[in-house]
Amino acid sequence: MEPSVTVNKIIATKKVFRLVPELYAQGNLTQKILNNIKSNPNVQKAYDRRNGRLSAVNKILSKRLAGEGNQGKLVKRGSLSSSDTQTVSDENSDRDIIINAMAEEIVKINKLDMTDENVNSVKAQAAEQFAAVRRGEVKSGTLIQSSNGQWSAK
Repeated sequence: MEPSVTVNKIIATKKVFRLVPELYAQGNLTQKILNNIKSNPNVQKAYDRRNGRLSAVNKILSKRLAGEGNQGKLVKRGSLSSSDTQTVSDENSDRDIIINAMAEEIVKINKLDMTDENVNSVKAQAAEQFAAVRRGEVKSGTLIQSSNGQWSAK
């Protein structure tokens, strides 16, 4: 059975897949991570691009052509035009940049070596944290995917 991660806890592993209890924190950790990564130039550019397409993304979400997936990305839920498909793709690319930066920040917070292995080992948790933030931010009626994979309207 795979270890589970809740929205309020981040668990990092190092080299072996054993849970290290002292490598998690609760409370406002997600917000701390998001605040820390905003100084990253790549993250700043990703946020700027996301702000530029915000109305297009909101339109797609309001029409329920896509929803907020449980891995922090937009997921196609209906028939998208080529323009909407490009918007979703661009949005997900920028979300990848943010999620990767979050994973790197988790590694830093937990004082692990900044290796690809360590970053990759926490990337799923970073994506889940980002998805939880997005679920909280979207408008009522938006399709959201819970951590167990079920879709519903917020």
